[in-house]
Amino acid sequence: MRPRIGVCGILVVSLAARAVAIPISIVDNLPGTYIDISSTGTLLTPTSDGSVTDSTSGIGNALFPAGALIVAENGGISFGTPASTSLAATNDPIPSVNAFGGSQAILGYWDDLIQPGGSFAALQTCPGKTGGIFRAVSGTTLVVQYRNVCVRSSQLSGPDPSQIDFEIQVFDSPIPAPGIFAQILFADIQRPVPDGGASATIGYQDGGLGNNDFQWSSNTAGSVMDGTVLSIVPEPSTGVFAGLVFSGLILVRRRNRSIDTNH
Repeated sequence: MRPRIGVCGILVVSLAARAVAIPISIVDNLPGTYIDISSTGTLLTPTSDGSVTDSTSGIGNALFPAGALIVAENGGISFGTPASTSLAATNDPIPSVNAFGGSQAILGYWDDLIQPGGSFAALQTCPGKTGGIFRAVSGTTLVVQYRNVCVRSSQLSGPDPSQIDFEIQVFDSPIPAPGIFAQILFADIQRPVPDGGASATIGYQDGGLGNNDFQWSSNTAGSVMDGTVLSIVPEPSTGVFAGLVFSGLILVRRRNRSIDTNH
């Protein structure tokens, strides 16, 4: 059982510490707002099964510090300088060295994905509708949207059954109540091929930072639906995490409080 810090407990951590351990959970009972940035965001164009390193947005929090953002075609993002910038075409359970070399990552929908207009094996192309992978900052929220991307599959009889639309949001400090570090939001995930996660891994990979891996699902049809919002939050037993930087120290106070679902 993890030691718990009471209402007045304070943990002092030197600024030299590289990361603060924040045990996390993923829940699907908190609200979120899907933000379509496909007409306003920056279009990212990773190579097939590749990734792009985007410049820092200045958005970050205690779990996901602001800095360089690595966005992979195959449905996940990593941060800073991961062991690898690659997210393989074949998904694995979490944790996996095939996901950014095992480094910290949000795996929104890790599958063999392809951008609109690109090569789709020898059978067809991902239809050239308005879509792609986009990045933008909306207020205090970093948004990475996968708009009308396709799931590569040899079983397709046509392109439309494979298309998906989801996004990852990372919130700036102070994070929204009740302590949401990031969210994965699904707008279109129930078509026949994706089937709500039938061939994908969805979750959070800790990357050895002292938090914990949390796999929402792996190759599980119906694990997410149109409108599902997955929130990465502090593990319930740890209460709400708050950080204060003052006089060269980080003061971390953990306390229990009721859940406020207003976001």
